[in-house]
Amino acid sequence: MRRSLLAALLPLFLALPARAELSSLSQLYAQGKTLQDLDGDGFADKVVLTVVIPDNASSAEIALAADIAARVNFESLAQDPDLVRRESEVEDWESLPNPILVGTGLRWIRDIAKAARIDIEGLAPTQGRVFVFAHKGQRGVACVAGSDEALLRTGRAFFLRWPYFWEVWGRESGATFLSFENDLAGFLAKEDVLLAKTVVRDAFYEFPPAASARGALRSLDFSSGEIRDLVVELHFTDEDDQKKAYRALDLLARQRPKGQETSVLSYPA
Repeated sequence: MRRSLLAALLPLFLALPARAELSSLSQLYAQGKTLQDLDGDGFADKVVLTVVIPDNASSAEIALAADIAARVNFESLAQDPDLVRRESEVEDWESLPNPILVGTGLRWIRDIAKAARIDIEGLAPTQGRVFVFAHKGQRGVACVAGSDEALLRTGRAFFLRWPYFWEVWGRESGATFLSFENDLAGFLAKEDVLLAKTVVRDAFYEFPPAASARGALRSLDFSSGEIRDLVVELHFTDEDDQKKAYRALDLLARQRPKGQETSVLSYPA
């Protein structure tokens, strides 16, 4: 299945000062963000993030935290086996490096969601969200869901498949968060619009229940799901570019039902 990301490309913002912290889902395992190259040889050799789980974490939350820690260590020459903390073990929230918050049971997530007006209580048992946050001087990524099963599937779909949206085809030809940003910049460049910054803020996952396969058909019972919505912020240097971008995206949205430009900004799942 291919889904258009066009409808989620709002709101549009004027440019704000850039910050060094993790601020977009496209930066998850990026050098200078969650990874550092201490000796300058071009290869990451230090992981700079912390995975935080509730004190009374469920088995799914523990499993996902372990998966994330293992995955990010694959990006670094020097592995760090001590990346996961329980919430009560974090003494200084403001100095926590690039926190990844796992599970709705975290007090921090409830505070963050309330401040950002994100409805985490309304998630169905088949739904999950991964979103970047900025709260009380701290920036990071949160993963929440309406059930333990959805949390595990959401977290694995994002953190283990990253940088890919869904299908893993190779970073040069696959559909990744970064290739999407480049495609979007290229699309708007044709309208003489120069983006100051793109922020992939929120990925909303949905895993519809499927009927259980029987007998030999179980071997063909593949995992299903998709990114139902993707929230993207576009930052501009002036209002003229903002207006031109809005017109271009609005036109593309109106072309879709007519079967026109259906491959533009459209990706598997």
